[in-house]
Amino acid sequence: MDPEAPPQLARRSSFALYLWIVILMAALSGTLSIHEYVRDLHSHKLTDRTDQSVRIFTGDLSVAAALVGDPKSPAYQHSAEHAIRDYSSITKSTDALRRMLVVEAVLLHEPAGQSYKKLLLRLDKKKNAAEIRMWHDLARGKVSKADVQPYIKLIGSLRLGLLRHVAEFWLYGDSGDKTKSNAAWQKAKDDGARLWSKLALAALVAAVVLLGGLVLILAFGPKVWRFLRALPVISIIDGTPLIKAFLVYFVSFEVAGLVMGLFVDSLHIHRSATLDLAANIVAQIGCCWLAVLSYKASKHDLEPHVLTFAEPTSESEEKPLPEQLPFKLDSTAVIWGLGGFCAAMLLVLGAGLLTSFIAYLLGVKLIAQDHPIIHEMGRGGLPMLLGMVSAVILAPITEEIAFRGLLLGSLRTRYKFWPACLLTSAVFALIHPTIPVGFLGLATLGMVFCVLREKTGNLITPMVCHACNNLVLFILQFTVLKSW
Repeated sequence: MDPEAPPQLARRSSFALYLWIVILMAALSGTLSIHEYVRDLHSHKLTDRTDQSVRIFTGDLSVAAALVGDPKSPAYQHSAEHAIRDYSSITKSTDALRRMLVVEAVLLHEPAGQSYKKLLLRLDKKKNAAEIRMWHDLARGKVSKADVQPYIKLIGSLRLGLLRHVAEFWLYGDSGDKTKSNAAWQKAKDDGARLWSKLALAALVAAVVLLGGLVLILAFGPKVWRFLRALPVISIIDGTPLIKAFLVYFVSFEVAGLVMGLFVDSLHIHRSATLDLAANIVAQIGCCWLAVLSYKASKHDLEPHVLTFAEPTSESEEKPLPEQLPFKLDSTAVIWGLGGFCAAMLLVLGAGLLTSFIAYLLGVKLIAQDHPIIHEMGRGGLPMLLGMVSAVILAPITEEIAFRGLLLGSLRTRYKFWPACLLTSAVFALIHPTIPVGFLGLATLGMVFCVLREKTGNLITPMVCHACNNLVLFILQFTVLKSW
């Protein structure tokens, strides 16, 4: 077949109908996400959840600067006061109030003030009776030796982050144990130095990635541009089975989430993080499996009850439809996937800067949104393991099959690469729960996946890139930012 020949538009009306359903469903999903974002923004839920973590992180950086500095220097006082300003901007957070109290008492040597009163008002008198008693004893400067060990365990259970050993220094000092007090202070100073070391390492890695990206652009930019401009128009007999299969995936995934939620609620089962993540894994595997079977059934003109992964053994005539789900695990796919990931990091950073600039021009305040799976994984243990399996292994496989395999493959039967790439990437971004803030970044990432799929003709390539992206986000979230 002539690669530049116009496609044979068999079942054109069916393809157009399926495509419009996909577009309308993606638009509805994006609209609902934006509505939820605006609602949470007005109710300050986003500020409490995400912006709070950023402010606590910047406050802890100021504490670290004070800990590694000279207590007699003006910089020490300035750093401690800067930490107080960061914490005080989110006084609805109990973690921030605890930090304020410790910084005021230990670093600034101030008596218990507004932060102490606000913290006591925020704590439940029954559930947090032991913690209230501990803060009361510390504020009075009277801690009995019998209470030291229970209070140490209590401090360890609180999310004080960098200020944990500072609180222990305060506790041992009030109990009269100077040896342990000095040891706790040294640990606090070591924590402060370690935090700045991590930050310097992260900055160095970011600088290397950016520099490497610029070098790659200068070295291979012209070749990449010529390649992108030379991408051919692929004409395939019929893409209707592909887009129908993608629609099966799309609808079944949305319905599965709704049905599972209603089922769990009807049984009055406590919705734990483990249960939610396990249900998500089942939905990912099941819906992708159903979509692939739907594609094979449509491709071979089979009835729905004949669904199987095996190729048909009957002598029924098979449509001359080329294979659209190519998998080939080799070194080329891995190298292109890793290279695409490096390029994606630079491009997504640019998309984030562009989002911030657009928000600035429009006078809109943007607050970063975390993916819901991050909050589930934050509980540690089995939820973290299930979340990692879902995000780093299953999501790259199922989403690449659905978007770069089924949707992009179907659109390429009728459109040139860039229109198909843009539409696929827009739908990919719209179904994620981190829009509107993350729309440009997700769409940019989706475009990188599309280019990798087009260039190599292999779905393994975008899967590798996708997995690397999710893995790096996972590592950053639970190592560098673990305490915040």
